[in-house]
Amino acid sequence: CSLAEHDELARGLVLRGLGSLRSWRRVSPTSRNKAFRKFADGVASLATKLDGERGPKELATVLTSLGLDHEFLASGRRHYLAAGDDDAVRMDQQTWDSLIAVIGELSDALRTIGVRQLRAIEWLDELTSILESCTIRVEARARDGVHLTVAANGIPCAEHVFAVGWREGLVPRRTREAPLLPDRVKRALNQNGALFVTADDRVARERERYERVRRAARASLTISWPATGGEGELLLSSFYLDDMGVVSRTVRSVGDTTWPLALAAGRRERVTRAAYLATHANVAEIGEELTAVKDALAALTTAERRAYDGTLNASQQTGLPPAIAAELEERAKQSSASQAKMLAHCVYEHFGKQRLKLQALQSPVLDQLMLGTVIHQALRSLGQRAFDPATIMPAVNDAWNALVPRAIAATPGAQFEREMLVRNIEALVAAEIERAALLPSRPAHFELGFGLATDGRDPASLDRGIILELPPSAGIPETVLRGSIDRVDVVERGGKPFGVAIDYKSGKGESHFKEMQELADFQMPIYCLALPLFGITPVGALYLGVSSGERYGVIRSDFTDDFLTDADDRRRIKRLEPDAFAEYMETRYQALRSELARASSGVLTIKPREDTCGYCDLRPVCRIGTFGVGSGTGGE
Repeated sequence: CSLAEHDELARGLVLRGLGSLRSWRRVSPTSRNKAFRKFADGVASLATKLDGERGPKELATVLTSLGLDHEFLASGRRHYLAAGDDDAVRMDQQTWDSLIAVIGELSDALRTIGVRQLRAIEWLDELTSILESCTIRVEARARDGVHLTVAANGIPCAEHVFAVGWREGLVPRRTREAPLLPDRVKRALNQNGALFVTADDRVARERERYERVRRAARASLTISWPATGGEGELLLSSFYLDDMGVVSRTVRSVGDTTWPLALAAGRRERVTRAAYLATHANVAEIGEELTAVKDALAALTTAERRAYDGTLNASQQTGLPPAIAAELEERAKQSSASQAKMLAHCVYEHFGKQRLKLQALQSPVLDQLMLGTVIHQALRSLGQRAFDPATIMPAVNDAWNALVPRAIAATPGAQFEREMLVRNIEALVAAEIERAALLPSRPAHFELGFGLATDGRDPASLDRGIILELPPSAGIPETVLRGSIDRVDVVERGGKPFGVAIDYKSGKGESHFKEMQELADFQMPIYCLALPLFGITPVGALYLGVSSGERYGVIRSDFTDDFLTDADDRRRIKRLEPDAFAEYMETRYQALRSELARASSGVLTIKPREDTCGYCDLRPVCRIGTFGVGSGTGGE
C-alpha cells in the first residue's frame, strides 16, 4: 500500500472495530495455515446457512462444524495440553458434551411447539438461555493443604471453611419477581403442570447453598464480604449473616491487617500496618503499638517516605515554563463566549481544550454537540424566514444533510433523533408564532456575530469583537471576546431599540441559568456586553429550551410585558430593577475578568468546580483520579 492507502485502510479497520492495520500484519502468518485456509474457503457456505430463517438442525450443523470441522475446539485443547493442564481439557470435554445435549433438547422443544424455522440469532438466544442453567462438576485439586471448591457443586466437610467474597445481591443472589410474569401467575400455571421457578424457589435454593457452607465447617467458619465498593462507597451489610445469627463482625479496609505490628512477617507488612495506623487511627486506638509505629515511620526509605507523604501523585498545580506561556500568549488574547463557561469549571480543562486543542480520539457519533449544531442552523434559517411553518422541513433537511455524515444519518438511532428534532422544532415554531401575536417585541436578529467571520450569519454581524481589559495580575493586558448570539428580540421605546439576547438549548435551559447565577457561565452576560456594539440596549438574557419550550434567565422588570406573555412561568425568569440588572451583569463581568486572568497567568490549578470531572476528556492527562477529586487545596 501507499502511505495514503495505508492510512485509509487503517482508519477504516479501527472505525469498524476490526483492530488496527498493525494487528492485522501481526496475525497475517495465520493465513498460511492449512486449517485457516480451509475455514476461509468455508465461510461463504457457512454464511449462507445462517441467512434468513433456517431449520434448527441446519443451525446446529454450523455450530458443530465450527467446533469440529474447523478445529475451534481442538485449537483451545492444544494450548491446555501444552501447558500440562489436564483438568482444563477434561472440563472442556464436559462442556462440549453439555452443549451437544442442550442442542438436542432445544431441537425437541422447537419441534414440540411447531417451530420449523427461525433466524440464527433467535436460535442462539434460546440456546444461551438454556445453557445459563447448566453446570459441570469441577474436580479441584488441593494446594498446600487447602481444597478449593464451589458451593453449588457440593462441599466436603473440613475443619476450617472460608467463604470468600460474599456480596449482598450477588452471592447469595438477590431475588426479584419478573415484571411481566409475577409469582402469583407462575404458581397458578405450576398447578396446571408448568415448571416456572418462583422467587421463593430461588430464595430456598440460595438458602440451601449457604446452609451447605455452614454445615461443612467442623471447627470454624470464616465469611468475608466487601464493606466498600470500588469508589469507596459503603455497601449493604450482609443480611445472610443476620440469618445465620452472626452478630460480631469486624469491618476492615485495605491496609487494615489482622496482625499486630510486632508480629508482621516482613518489612512491607510492617510499613503497611504503621502507615494505616498513623493515618487512620488516634493514639488511644494505637495503644501499645505507638512506639513501633514511630520507629517504623522513622526508618522509611526516601521512596517509602514519598509514597507516605503522597508526593508520588500528580500535583494539583502546574506552572507553565515561560517559553510555553509566551508562545501561547496570542491564543489567550481571544476568548469565545461559548467557551467562557469552561473557565469557571476548570482552568486546566480550559487550557487543555481551548489553548492546546487536545481532543479524545473517538469514532464519529451523533452526539449532543452535533445535534445542537443542527438545531441552531435550522432555527437560524427559520427565524430569517419569519418562522414560516412551511419552511420547517427544508430548513431541517438542509442543516441535517450539511452537518450529519451520511454513514451516521442512516443509522436507526440517528433517524429517531431526527424525528424527535423535527417534532420539537414544529412545537417551538407554533409557540413562537402565537407569542408574536401577543407581544410588541419581535425577533430581529439571528446568529448575530461579533469578532467572527460574517459568512452565513446575520447581515448586521461585525468582524470586530469586544475588547475586555484584564486586571494587573493577568499575563496579558486585554483579551478580545467573540461569539454569535442565536437570536435577539427587539422592542423600540422613544425611537431607541432595547433587546433581549436568547440562546437556544437542545434540552432545557435551567442548568445553564443556574450556573449563570453562580458566576460559572458567562455566555449570556457576554452577549449583553455585545449588544451595544449594534446600537441595542440590553434588557435581558434568556435560555430557550427547544425540547421543553421553557425560558430561563433574567430580565429588567420594566420590560417584562414587552418580552414575556401571561402564559410564561415567570418563576423561571429573574426580574430585576434597572439598577439591579446593571449591577447583576457587572458582577459577572468582574468574575469573567478574574477567570481570564487566572487562565492567562500560566499557573493551572486542577480543582474542578463542584468536584465534577465525570464528563471531562482530559482526565487521563491531569490524572485527577490519582488523589481524588476535591481531596486537597490548590497548593497540595
